Amino acid sequence: MKAKIRDQGILFKTIKYRESSLILRVFLKSQGLVSILAKGIRKKPENNLLNTLYTYDFTIYEPQETGLYLLSEFTLLKEYNIFSNLPTWTAAECAAELYTQIIIPLEENTAYYDLLQLYLDYLKKRGDNAILLWWRFLLRIFIKLGIAFPLDSCANCKKKNVQMAAWKKGTGKLICVSCLNEADSPKYYEILSSRASQILHLLPQIGDYLDKIHPDSQSVEQLNHLFSDHYANHFRKPLKLRSLEVLSQFYL
Repeated sequence: MKAKIRDQGILFKTIKYRESSLILRVFLKSQGLVSILAKGIRKKPENNLLNTLYTYDFTIYEPQETGLYLLSEFTLLKEYNIFSNLPTWTAAECAAELYTQIIIPLEENTAYYDLLQLYLDYLKKRGDNAILLWWRFLLRIFIKLGIAFPLDSCANCKKKNVQMAAWKKGTGKLICVSCLNEADSPKYYEILSSRASQILHLLPQIGDYLDKIHPDSQSVEQLNHLFSDHYANHFRKPLKLRSLEVLSQFYL
């Protein structure tokens, strides 16, 4: 038998495996995203204790030939009773889905884990307008990925602390009102609605405005598109999350 590993982790997903087992997709604090085989657990009472996005202390065996870790035991550490608030729950799922798509270096697992825990804790306390918290979380992920997104610095004139008016399509590069008015080819820019521009300006401190700002369908569509353009400009692929598509439906 391989050596045992003990690590805390957030359960992202459970997948049925054969007649009585489950495969757990877990983001572990030290090991990162792993798949764990829980043999026979569907026949045991412990199965009822496994809930997605809950935090557990896992004891597992190192992978065999299949590449799967083997579950020895687990203990519940933290639960998130937000199932009844669908937008909040979906915003939490956005983060889990994002973590399955990005590459997280082993030495940065703990930092990403702690950031995710903080996000889930904040969603539980302040779940209203959950998409605002999702966007702020995404900005923090961009910083960790090395693609920090300056929201108050014009990509053309380089002025800082100005509210943005538009972004260049396909790049996510933001420009201010003056630069938009002087643009030779305005058709290449996506103009932000007044509400989207306001949200963007306040996003780094959005926790202070959760009760005052209410995104509409246009601002949600625009900001999702903007962040996807910024991501695609660096990684050559759009940021596509099924859970984000669901979350956006709550703001129609």
